[in-house]
Amino acid sequence: MGHRFGQGGIRGLITNTEVPFFRIMLEEAGQAYQIFTDHGPLELLRSVSRYTNRQYFYRRYGYEFNKTGTTILDEDWDNLIILDACRYDSFSEYNTLKGMLESRVSRGSTSKQFIWGNFANRSALDTVYISDNPWYGKLCERINAELHDFSFCERDAFDGIVSYPSTVTDSAIDFADNYPRKRLIVHYMQPHAPYFDTNGEEVCRWPENPGPKTVRTAYTNNLKLVLEEVDRLVDQLVGKTVISADHGELLGERLLPIPLRQYQHPRGIYVEELVKVPWFVIDGGERKEIERAPRSQRGPLDESLTQDINDQLAGLGYL
Repeated sequence: MGHRFGQGGIRGLITNTEVPFFRIMLEEAGQAYQIFTDHGPLELLRSVSRYTNRQYFYRRYGYEFNKTGTTILDEDWDNLIILDACRYDSFSEYNTLKGMLESRVSRGSTSKQFIWGNFANRSALDTVYISDNPWYGKLCERINAELHDFSFCERDAFDGIVSYPSTVTDSAIDFADNYPRKRLIVHYMQPHAPYFDTNGEEVCRWPENPGPKTVRTAYTNNLKLVLEEVDRLVDQLVGKTVISADHGELLGERLLPIPLRQYQHPRGIYVEELVKVPWFVIDGGERKEIERAPRSQRGPLDESLTQDINDQLAGLGYL
């Protein structure tokens, strides 16, 4: 007797959200022809490489996020500064702040996985979050996440795709003043692309001729710029401050089993360059007196803000 898959047959099995491996496989396969048509066989091979590596990590560590990673809400801090896509080794090389450098394992290789893995089904009414990254706003209702307050920074760079790091710093200082008895999360978009120079001038969304040296230089300049702003922010914060990252970044490393160069941060690839993140502890002296209180943000996100989030994700290449 043959296998019986119930209503919908094999197609029903593949598209069933309870079988994420098959669902993801179908999604990836559906994109292959379009990738080949738009970008040619080399980019298709890169896509196959990412897919093959991803399945290894999905089967070993989990589909939605890396279940072996650190849960940031369970760690000890008063202020948590997140540098988007900041590698541990790069932070170690260029950071000049005084403190103790440790490392943690992220719950994802993308911001989406990081948010899902840290905030899903969590109520953190002692915490406020100000961000230049759109993923918490995109996912919070879907994953049943609750904070006391969440706010976006004004996006005033690269035609509204991201904020200048100085804008995030100014917004975070105001947010901290408004919530002196809350744990504070500040999420900068840098060193993630798009790229600025070390003077804060816009350079490019992505290098025109990307190669390991070109991408690393652009990435490093972004990191140096944001670290200057972090230094300015830390001086204004009260309590124990930790600087970390949502995930790391690939800068042309070759991954197995298909050793093509990879850039950025593909979903579900839990290699060291992507999930080993800095955990830099700064002792700010007297600790905050943290209190829980009812949620200040009422109801679902309004339509205009939802569209704004989608526009930013599209501008960053995620939609």
